[in-house]
Amino acid sequence: MSKEYLERIDLLICDLVLPGLRGREAASMLLAHRRDMKVLYMSGFSSTDSHRKQLGDSGYPLLGKPFEVKQLVEAVEDALR
Repeated sequence: MSKEYLERIDLLICDLVLPGLRGREAASMLLAHRRDMKVLYMSGFSSTDSHRKQLGDSGYPLLGKPFEVKQLVEAVEDALR
């Protein structure tokens, strides 16, 4: 879908745990074609070391679930800067 969509995608909000695929893998596939896209990861397991390691040195933020709307808005604003 991303390859067919010709408009700019500013931000991908992606859970780290997806069915059949890790969030970082999904983001990497999209970033291969959309290098200027920003990424905001989220996870209900954000405090675990394994999820932090999954992000590695990606430089993209991780928003822990559950979160309030205000926290999401702030995280999106930060990710887009």
